[in-house]
Amino acid sequence: MNRPNTPQTPQASLARTIWRVGLIATMMGGLTWFITLPTWILTSSQQIVIKGNQLLGDDIIRSLLPIRYPQPLLWIDPQKIALHLKAKTPIAWVVVKRTLIPPGLIIEVKERHPVAVALSTPMDNLSHIKNIDLLDEAGIVVPLQHYRLINPSFQPPTLQVIGLPYYYQGSWTSFYHTVHQSEILIKVIDWRDPSNIKLVTELGTIHLGVYNAQRFIVQLESLAKLKQVPDVISSHKYQFIDLRNPIQPRIQLIK
Repeated sequence: MNRPNTPQTPQASLARTIWRVGLIATMMGGLTWFITLPTWILTSSQQIVIKGNQLLGDDIIRSLLPIRYPQPLLWIDPQKIALHLKAKTPIAWVVVKRTLIPPGLIIEVKERHPVAVALSTPMDNLSHIKNIDLLDEAGIVVPLQHYRLINPSFQPPTLQVIGLPYYYQGSWTSFYHTVHQSEILIKVIDWRDPSNIKLVTELGTIHLGVYNAQRFIVQLESLAKLKQVPDVISSHKYQFIDLRNPIQPRIQLIK
């Protein structure tokens, strides 16, 4: 036989409420004490390990972190730090991890390595120009100032790309990969006219026509075979080498 529920008195209900509040307060106090133990506090930036960086020094990256010392390790938001670094530095991706033993942070980064200077028109001397854009291997444009603000002695790459990024960004990764393996030194890539891309090389100006990834490989192989051309014909006597048909290169002489 079920017993009828005994109605709680106001005093019993108040006691139970006080007990619950006290339990929660005790738990919160214990948690706060636990995460603020001296063994789990970042006291200096030297507890932060940086991995994967080459252009940016460890101390430079540490100086850019939005962390005040000392700070409990578990109060630090890894996602917030990652977003902050990507916004302030030329970093493609970053992963931030907390380590409890020993207490600290591990920050793994992948920097955007500039491989070329992006220009809209040809320029012979870039030393006096501050607002220059750089290209990484993925075709991402990064202002030179992003590197100079962090490292004032940073020098831009020597390879130049002329033209609107709209024309070449979709093809840039495969194009640069082939250029990087070229036996012939390539100084300038002129993409202002996508119907006839031009290269300025150690052999002079080269006409490629429309870019095709497979044909471009053959074009540079054919160009390497023409390395002896200046020995036979002075580069001052021809205007350009036409490689639009890499099987039958043509040399346009100066009239």
